[in-house]
Amino acid sequence: YLARGLLGLVGRVICVDRSRVMLDQARKRIETECPGARVEFRYGELDHLPIVDAELDGLVAGMVFHHLSELLPAARELLRTLKPGAPAVILELAPHGEDWMRAELGDRHLGLEPRDVIAALATAGFVEASVEVVDDQHTPRPSQDAAHGPVRLPLYLVRAFAPGHS
Repeated sequence: YLARGLLGLVGRVICVDRSRVMLDQARKRIETECPGARVEFRYGELDHLPIVDAELDGLVAGMVFHHLSELLPAARELLRTLKPGAPAVILELAPHGEDWMRAELGDRHLGLEPRDVIAALATAGFVEASVEVVDDQHTPRPSQDAAHGPVRLPLYLVRAFAPGHS
């Protein structure tokens, strides 16, 4: 869904995921809904991206930081991939109490404080970080066996830039 939202705004989109299944689903969806779109699908980890140094004019990391044990290695890797002055946008879950998401969705953190994301980005070398509340919510799907129904969790964006932004 993030790739679709970027099509038409940028010349090329590179989708990276650690799940080949997710990449295949994204590829099928994009090919069906947006034939001819310039989208690449690359298998890789957030702390070792299949992207060369300074390849990207900008990036969006959507809903991934809360799956990481440590934020700093990923933040450093994101910075490595950006051209000087390029923006990074991190879409993330605000803190919440839905503990079932650890086992069912692989979440290591029950959301993240924006200040923790900003701190990791700043330590990695990003500049001009800011937070924006998103007028939307994430609705994770619990398994069919779950004793609770769907929840709606608040989101936020952190925007920051690789050094060299003017």
